[in-house]
Amino acid sequence: MTTLSERLESLAIRVTSPDNRIRATLRAGRSIECEFRPGAYDEYRQGDLEHQLGRLATLAWTGYQRGYQLAVAEATGTRPSGEQQSWDPNRRRYREALDASQHEGISPERWIRVRCTGMSHWTVDLRTGYHAALPEPRFLTELSSAAGEIIRDRRLRAARLKDEHYGLDIPAELRARFARAR
Repeated sequence: MTTLSERLESLAIRVTSPDNRIRATLRAGRSIECEFRPGAYDEYRQGDLEHQLGRLATLAWTGYQRGYQLAVAEATGTRPSGEQQSWDPNRRRYREALDASQHEGISPERWIRVRCTGMSHWTVDLRTGYHAALPEPRFLTELSSAAGEIIRDRRLRAARLKDEHYGLDIPAELRARFARAR
């Protein structure tokens, strides 16, 4: 029998862009890897690629949330929670703050900027000239890095908000790390 931790570590969500030319895999809610169908990268116009990548990220994170809820439900023998209303005011305020949180990830070479609100509304901005400067493999590495920054930022923000709303008594040095992260 697998534990909840093992289920979550092995959770891999695979999604395809609305135009069916880009695929992404979100692993354990920590890293995202993308791939283009053969020839697709060279055929995209900038605005179209930005739109497809934003939708792809939204689909990946939504799929991860569903997979996470299902894994918890299976491990605890309960029904998946979905977006049920919480009667606990601390939980409600925590969820509202997390859902309103803004995140941004910028690729190492600054060609790609990814932003999202509450992990549900993703936008991708590509710097003009990205295509000439970045062959497909380098573009995908840059994209994964920018998305990874958002995921790490969300984990830090969630921990900080849990401390704020549930009084976890996180040590001061760890709180300082949270503050430096953003």
